Amino acid sequence: MTELPVAWIIFAGALVGFAALALMFDGSGARHRRHAQRLAGIAGPSAGAAEAAMRSIRRRQGPEAVGWRAVAARLLPGGPALADNLEMAGIGMRPWRYLALFTVFAAVGGLAVLAFTGSRPLAALVAAAVAIAGPRLLILVLVERRRAKFLLQFPDSIDLMIRSLRAGLPVDEAVVTVGSEGGDAVAPEFRRVADRLAVGQTLEDSLWRSARRLAIPDFDFFIVCLTVQRETGGKLTETLANLSDILRRRLQMRLKVRAMSAEARTSAGIIGSLPFILAAALYAANPTYLAGLFHDPRGQIIVVAALASEALGIFTMIRMARFKI
Repeated sequence: MTELPVAWIIFAGALVGFAALALMFDGSGARHRRHAQRLAGIAGPSAGAAEAAMRSIRRRQGPEAVGWRAVAARLLPGGPALADNLEMAGIGMRPWRYLALFTVFAAVGGLAVLAFTGSRPLAALVAAAVAIAGPRLLILVLVERRRAKFLLQFPDSIDLMIRSLRAGLPVDEAVVTVGSEGGDAVAPEFRRVADRLAVGQTLEDSLWRSARRLAIPDFDFFIVCLTVQRETGGKLTETLANLSDILRRRLQMRLKVRAMSAEARTSAGIIGSLPFILAAALYAANPTYLAGLFHDPRGQIIVVAALASEALGIFTMIRMARFKI
């Protein structure tokens, strides 16, 4: 019995370590370096445009937290960005109510596991996982769906803006037009930009405020195009038309990659769910057969090791099947 808490501590520490490594090494530093290298490459023929793009990207990145505070802010479900994430996910709920709802879910899940297995450490671990990881996972899933829908509608919204500009409207009025006539995923963001313009904010600041919340590279390209065009002059409609074509090609490539990786994602889902399906089938056929895994300390250590191995395998398969374009 004395070895059991040590096993649970090792398991919890391994999960936290995997999550921290996945969040810290997400490629954001390399992405910033690639931006700087690409801008340096075009600085020769058009130094003014490169400098304008560099200022815009610095404004997009903004101040970033470092150290353990940044890791804690990304792991914990709360934080100042929770309200923006809820709005982005389309959840019409205040942050404290959202967290309170998952607290109730965590308590119910912990009690269910305790009644099912009789293991207090396992019940506490399940309750902690639901309370900490549950809010973030739901928001991540809903936000990714919203972003995917935004990417599908964004090229059409740029075309709508191009038609407005060719009709003689200024850029600010074209943004208002997209906010009123764009798709259901794009129009709310442009309406927020139009509201900020109405209270006196500049177009660039208003767009970058939305970009920091959306975190979509395609939207960043759009803002950089507007910024460079305002700095250097020229025909904005032609620039936006080229951008719309590029974004459609990126979308086609993204969908092609998703189709090519569908087999890997399906295999990951099947392999990851098989142990739980088999355990449920064995428990339904003979409940006493698996009783030792939950009531005997050695069986609980085996369960901990199996869950840790399962979590590591699922994490590895997800990372292998994920491609960024």
